[in-house]
Amino acid sequence: MKPRILIVEDNITQQRIMSILAERFGLSPEVVGSGLQAVVAMQNQQYQLVFMDWRMPEMDGIECSKRIRELEANLGRHTPIIAVTAQDEESIVRECLQNGMDGFLSKPFTVEQFGAVIDFWLIPQEQAPSA
Repeated sequence: MKPRILIVEDNITQQRIMSILAERFGLSPEVVGSGLQAVVAMQNQQYQLVFMDWRMPEMDGIECSKRIRELEANLGRHTPIIAVTAQDEESIVRECLQNGMDGFLSKPFTVEQFGAVIDFWLIPQEQAPSA
């Protein structure tokens, strides 16, 4: 069974790119266009990984991640959330990590960078090649 991931992105072009890449890496992506939709999706489905746009209307990635963490605390699970944004200043990366996100992917990203995130978070560490 393919690992399920959630792509939270309000830009249609970016949604398509990330979905295509996810499928190429053997994943089953679900795409939502807002933080509110992401919270609902996380209530209804379990995912192995979340790619979270940092800046979205209605609810940004930081607030969405906080709500997901509250939800998961009640469910007893922790899904890795990767911030995805063109804003890669150290203060923004730190804010993302301090507010419930587990990693960071800067836009624009390469296929290799996307794949490295997938490999790091979805390959069980005992199967990962040693450095």
